[in-house]
Amino acid sequence: MRLVTLHDPHRRGTWLDELAPGDYPVFLRDAQTSAERNVEGKPLRRGEPGVCVVFGSFDEAAAFCQRTIREHPGLRCDIYDHRGLASPPLCTFGDREWDPKPRILMALAGACIVASAPLFWFDWHKHGEMILLSVIGINLVAAGVRFLFWGLGAIDDEHERSKSAAKVAAQPGL
Repeated sequence: MRLVTLHDPHRRGTWLDELAPGDYPVFLRDAQTSAERNVEGKPLRRGEPGVCVVFGSFDEAAAFCQRTIREHPGLRCDIYDHRGLASPPLCTFGDREWDPKPRILMALAGACIVASAPLFWFDWHKHGEMILLSVIGINLVAAGVRFLFWGLGAIDDEHERSKSAAKVAAQPGL
């Protein structure tokens, strides 16, 4: 484990130049606001540079993140590969947002669209007298389309993460 200062005025180049293939930088952030935190999990003081904690293996990074989240539940730890923030995190610990699997999102999309059909049918059967049912049905269809696009985006994100992890694993010397 080593600390890398993100903005060091005495360094030539960027903090990424200090990483090698097989390094896994971990960024600590507040789970609610995404504000940077130091290694102790505390907010950065004025003028204090941001840092990332770099590990030589993914397992070490994951163990550090689990331990840190257990000690400081209000934090989020993001593990990246040696390319840094150029791609999505390989893994996130402590994220309190709802992050459903694509299968769940697709099921919700289908459920919304299927649930709208009886509402449209019942309003049609009553010759348009039950306008509220059609309004609810239209909103269910709109929600279903939103869930569908969210699910497709989640599938694409998973594909990008697996592609990124495969590239890292395929590099010689790892």
